Amino acid sequence: MWDSIGFDGDLFLILAFVIAIILIGNFFSSQRSRERQRTIRELAASGKELTPETIRALGLADNENSGGGIGLGGAILIGVALGLVALGQAIGFATGEEEAPIILMGVAAIPGAIGLVMIISRMFIRKKDNQD
Repeated sequence: MWDSIGFDGDLFLILAFVIAIILIGNFFSSQRSRERQRTIRELAASGKELTPETIRALGLADNENSGGGIGLGGAILIGVALGLVALGQAIGFATGEEEAPIILMGVAAIPGAIGLVMIISRMFIRKKDNQD
C-alpha cells in the first residue's frame, strides 16, 4: 500500500530519528530547568540568601554575551543547509538524477534562510545591549 503512494521508509526513519533527537534534547533541558527551580525553592524556603556567586553557579546570571544561543542555532542551521546541498550533489552524482541536487537545494533554502535570519537578529540584539 505505501509503495503505491511513493512512501520511502528510509526517509521516514531519518526524519523520525531527527525528531527523536529534538524531543530527547527538550526533555533533558526541561529536567535541568526543573531541578534548577527546585534548588531555588529549597534555598528560599530555608531562608538562605542568594548571593551573586550562587546565582552564577545556578546559571541564572545575565550573560554578557546575550544572543549567543541565537547565533549558535543560526550557525547550526546554516551547517544543516550546507549538508543538504552536499547530500543532493552526492545523490545526483551517484544516481545520475539531475533533479536531486535542485530539489535538495530548495529544501536546504529553508534552514539556511532561518539560520541567516537568526545570525542577523543576534547582531541587532548585541547592538541593542551596547546602547543600554
